[in-house]
Amino acid sequence: MRRVGRPARGSMRGWVLVTRPGHELETLAGALADHGMEVVPFPVLQEVAVEDEPAWQRMRDQLGRIAALFVTSPRAPRHLTVQAQRRGVWPALALLPTAAVGVATARACRQWGLHVEREGGAGGEALAKEMAAALHPGQSVLHPTGRHHREEAYTVFAAARIDVCTVEVYEMRESEADTLPTLPDGAPAAVLLTSPRAAEAYLRAVSSQVLHAPHYALGPTTAAAAASLGLSPRTLARPDPLLLVEELCKS
Repeated sequence: MRRVGRPARGSMRGWVLVTRPGHELETLAGALADHGMEVVPFPVLQEVAVEDEPAWQRMRDQLGRIAALFVTSPRAPRHLTVQAQRRGVWPALALLPTAAVGVATARACRQWGLHVEREGGAGGEALAKEMAAALHPGQSVLHPTGRHHREEAYTVFAAARIDVCTVEVYEMRESEADTLPTLPDGAPAAVLLTSPRAAEAYLRAVSSQVLHAPHYALGPTTAAAAASLGLSPRTLARPDPLLLVEELCKS
């Protein structure tokens, strides 16, 4: 396991700021280090568990019709597993096929005992279309998610007469300024923005010197949000932070 830390000065070609905590960036840190660069975690949002009992009750009422799990965040599986086990419904959920958006989300699903049958790399809406084609009208999908989540995929399911049972299992709260790490001197080689809310919080937290760096967005929605805030990010081809390494190697 690679440590996300600060290498000796003079050995690196630059540093990359990513709006996520260090424990989520170990693979990216290793890939960047292989190219003489350092990742600097800048977790502008903090993950907090949410207990949504009314949503869990709705889920119990629909359990017999739920045909699959639709997971769009790598943070959701851990909270889903813990909360479902506490409520005694985990065995039933663990048997369901899971569709996951992105490599990181699929990895987290498998880590927490979910059976991944579909792994989509083109976003939630595209994955919802694949799922809808394989399901039947009247069935339901369970969407464990964060409190602030996108719902474009819900329109796809609704058109196929498939219900979505949403259970919010966590939320992301903006970090206090004094809890964020001190950044290295100078401008980064790049900044990776990982969500629309992270982009907003990032802008409130950094200096203008950092803003002059090239910015990349982990998906078109994040790119659009960042653009509306006055940034000009490039969008990675897939929601995979490792693609940032390829982009930096081109430049």
